[in-house]
Amino acid sequence: MTIEFTEPSTRRKFLQFSAVSAAAFALGCIQKPTQDTGELPPVPDTAGNDTAAKDTAAKDTAAKDTAAKDTGAQTCEETNEDIEGPYYREDAPSRQNLDLYKDPGTRMTLTGHVLDTECNPIPNAKIEIWHCDDDGDYDNDTKAMKYRGVVTVGKKGDWTFDTVKPGFYAIGEDTYRPAHVHVKIFVDDVEKLTTQLYFAGDPYNAADSWYEASREMPIENQKDGSIVCRYDFAVAV
Repeated sequence: MTIEFTEPSTRRKFLQFSAVSAAAFALGCIQKPTQDTGELPPVPDTAGNDTAAKDTAAKDTAAKDTAAKDTGAQTCEETNEDIEGPYYREDAPSRQNLDLYKDPGTRMTLTGHVLDTECNPIPNAKIEIWHCDDDGDYDNDTKAMKYRGVVTVGKKGDWTFDTVKPGFYAIGEDTYRPAHVHVKIFVDDVEKLTTQLYFAGDPYNAADSWYEASREMPIENQKDGSIVCRYDFAVAV
């Protein structure tokens, strides 16, 4: 979903805008329940038969679960949308490394997968990200298009960006947006998802109008001082 803005695209003049309703729940894989026939199991005649019946029932349940997995009967809940925001720029360059400017900040690797709603990878998908720098400023007008890029996901649906962790910034008096990364996902060059990712532990998450816990990334601290953040998207295709 795209929000139109008429004000200049600078974060200092950022206006609060309507939140997008969450159309789906957090990404995750869950086993589909087996169909309930409504039939009650037979009453055993003896205690010994009762035990045998329970063992048989347990084996039957395990067999059904195995069969469900073998036939791909799993589903990934669709990643929900978020606002595009006022700082999107078309024609972002195709590049995986966005850490090109020796800017201050924490070096960060963003990685994960793009899957369909049955947990299959989408190897022809493209993922685009954009975010502000460590000071909370977006590159809205230079040819460098800093901290903006697009990659094509791998055969297993995997994707990675190397960049710098974005900072937070003010959107009003004593009101701040938490650190976040904007994302678009395209399948066969058709936009399928626009959303944002957030960081665990950010002090401004809870008060943010668009923050969604389902799109929060844990932070993995590395020995060299950098961080790794992972997220798997599920997209309806």
